[in-house]
Amino acid sequence: MLNKAIVETKSITIPRKMYVQYEGKQIEEDDLVKKFEFEWCKKYRIDEITDLKIYLNIDARKAYFVVNGSFSVIIDF
Repeated sequence: MLNKAIVETKSITIPRKMYVQYEGKQIEEDDLVKKFEFEWCKKYRIDEITDLKIYLNIDARKAYFVVNGSFSVIIDF
């Protein structure tokens, strides 16, 4: 008789912080997201967001936010 092991997987949340440093300046991911949320909420509701992607252009010092697959907001940092 063979013994079968049952493997249970659990979803865990790992605390994270992301910092971008460039030419002596530092910006934190949370700060960029707060600025995005402020701009987004001028026109839309936050619960309309189902997917958020952030693209950084370090040389231009801009963060491009793509919401639900469509380009939406640019934040300078």
